[in-house]
Amino acid sequence: MTLYELSLEYDRSSALLRERIVQLERVQRQEGDEQRRLQLAGRIRPLRAMYRETRAVYRHLEGYCQKFTLNSTEHQSGIQ
Repeated sequence: MTLYELSLEYDRSSALLRERIVQLERVQRQEGDEQRRLQLAGRIRPLRAMYRETRAVYRHLEGYCQKFTLNSTEHQSGIQ
């Protein structure tokens, strides 16, 4: 697996996390029981942290891949 492919996996994972967060937030807004809303908030909190971390890794890998691709292209064009 290349770094680019790994970055795509992180992107997909973050999208799935975001989707789950949105689902739980929707349920939380519709929930009438305060205790249940607090439980949902407890489930959402770590997912948000995981989402932020996953997005950060994706952006880092994407930036690295872009930088490497640009440097590689510049190097190849200088050789020709």
